[in-house]
Amino acid sequence: PALERDLAGGATVVHLFRHGAVAAPWHGRIYGRMDVPLSEEGHEQAAWSAASLDGLDLAAVVSSGLPRAEETARLLREPRGLERQDDAGLLEIDRGRWAGLAPEEVEALTPGAFTAWKRSGGVLAPPGGETLQVMASRVVPALERLAGRYPGRRVAVAAHMWVLRIAACAGLRRPLQRAASVEVGTGARLDLTWTAAEGLRVHGAAAPEGSGLTVDGLALGRG
Repeated sequence: PALERDLAGGATVVHLFRHGAVAAPWHGRIYGRMDVPLSEEGHEQAAWSAASLDGLDLAAVVSSGLPRAEETARLLREPRGLERQDDAGLLEIDRGRWAGLAPEEVEALTPGAFTAWKRSGGVLAPPGGETLQVMASRVVPALERLAGRYPGRRVAVAAHMWVLRIAACAGLRRPLQRAASVEVGTGARLDLTWTAAEGLRVHGAAAPEGSGLTVDGLALGRG
């Protein structure tokens, strides 16, 4: 009911999804923008994501363009006859030369580097990668541009963990350095509203079974 009131008042509702679980060889590894395949569970989670918006009218479905996000976007888009839209502003964080490595491999190559990155709250960047602040400077405007095109409508976005973390911080008015404390399970959905006056606001979350989205241990959505 609250979202319906916001829609009636001209707000845009943004349903922001994380892609499904990736294949087992990538568990625990740093992949960032690499083309990493979904597991069977990941495909099931993408199907859950699409089903979670069954019956809702969507003005647009947008993804980062990476195949693991596009699977969710495709399942949302095709039954509605919508055109494919990709936005590179919604890509996962650029891991630079760490992409493809496990954290312990990073530590072996450059002792203390991964630990320092985690402690920095995203202020530090991997070699050849980007800081969280640089990522936020593309993610938030990308979401706001999309929302601004469809006032009073719903849109869906299929993206990545750090995209949802940044959006949650923006929508909850939390410092960006706290982004890592937002736990985003695979397939999870973050619901936001946007108006020009208030920007992004978090309204809730949902997730497939075994997944969830929590902020400082408080569940916004859990499957």
